[in-house]
Amino acid sequence: MSDTLTNIQTDARFWASDRELTLTTGDNLRIANGIYQGMLTPGYKFLGVSIGRRWPEVTRQDTSLTMVVGQENYTWPASPDFNEPYFIEGLNSSASNEPYPIDAAPDMESWSFYDQTGNAEPLFWRLIDVSAVLTLSLRPNPIRTDGIRITGCIEGTAWTTGSSTTIFKHVNSDHALSMLIGAHFQSKRGNANRAVELVDMAAGLLPVNDMSPALASRGRVRPWGNNSRRGMGK
Repeated sequence: MSDTLTNIQTDARFWASDRELTLTTGDNLRIANGIYQGMLTPGYKFLGVSIGRRWPEVTRQDTSLTMVVGQENYTWPASPDFNEPYFIEGLNSSASNEPYPIDAAPDMESWSFYDQTGNAEPLFWRLIDVSAVLTLSLRPNPIRTDGIRITGCIEGTAWTTGSSTTIFKHVNSDHALSMLIGAHFQSKRGNANRAVELVDMAAGLLPVNDMSPALASRGRVRPWGNNSRRGMGK
């Protein structure tokens, strides 16, 4: 429950069997940050065990973008820093902001098909670099000034000192993190069996189920290869 890095270090020393292990500075701070960020990344595996979760603590929504009629490109928000996957919705400005999902473009053929279709509710989105600016593109181009809602898991704030804290709500998650850090150092020192034991112990402290819904695309429109071009025009 928002434990400090100093406390995580104390526990990690025990699991790593190293009373001198220092996580608050230098290379080990970077390593510890990497393991911490891995826990916050859906699908991340550590020594073959899935430890990434869709934590409620890092699930965010951003509504800073607004569609412009006929405009395809919008600068992706710099903050918060979302991890993939993203779930993107339009908010219908003519219907009390009723949301409608916009799917990730499944392939370039599908994306290309909607290049010149006229303004409508966007069906697809993609991210692309435009002159060194990360950009959200929508097709078909918007027909209204609808809002855009982005939902996803964000990166945690990186630790910088011993007083830096985790984002976790439950103490078991902090304990699991210290075990994973300990497992990393046990593994690096050739104690593979002990490292595996620690990862299994840590996994047992993590939530069994993700508390936030999956954010995968629903695939509203099939790509040409699955359903032919005729089906997309209906």
